[in-house]
Amino acid sequence: MSHIILPSGKEKTVKNLRWLISHAAEVVLIEVCPQHWFKKPAKGYEARMIARLRDNTLYITDWASIEVCREWLKARRRLSTCTMKFWL
Repeated sequence: MSHIILPSGKEKTVKNLRWLISHAAEVVLIEVCPQHWFKKPAKGYEARMIARLRDNTLYITDWASIEVCREWLKARRRLSTCTMKFWL
């Protein structure tokens, strides 16, 4: 499930990637990391994508396939202006 963490620390569940697309102009950084980097990795998923917005809100979602995540990001022109890092 996708969720956001507001600058205040409050977490909120969001429905899907549409939230990220609707806030694309505010995204400054997207990082994709392998699941094993995290204390509580999501089972059945290869990667976690974390997008940081200008106001320091974090959008977090898990991906079953790193390649699908990469291809999805490449296809999103609205997100092409932000920095993307793949830690794989």
